[in-house]
Amino acid sequence: MYQHPEYQVDKSLWFYQVWSLMMVLSEIPEWRPLDGEGQDKAELLKKKWERKRLVMSPSIPARFDKMTQQNGRE
Repeated sequence: MYQHPEYQVDKSLWFYQVWSLMMVLSEIPEWRPLDGEGQDKAELLKKKWERKRLVMSPSIPARFDKMTQQNGRE
């Protein structure tokens, strides 16, 4: 679930490990685990690609600030 899309067992790069960590850390501001949202494989795959899009978005800091303000954690 948290594996880099281009991960290759025989070619493990540090970037793949960082990617996995970013995926896990990206859940923390929302406090919603990915695993609990999908019941079938297609839905989980959809959530995975949505999370990838969010993680790669240049507006992550702005979204994080907005979420923390909504949760009262400034």
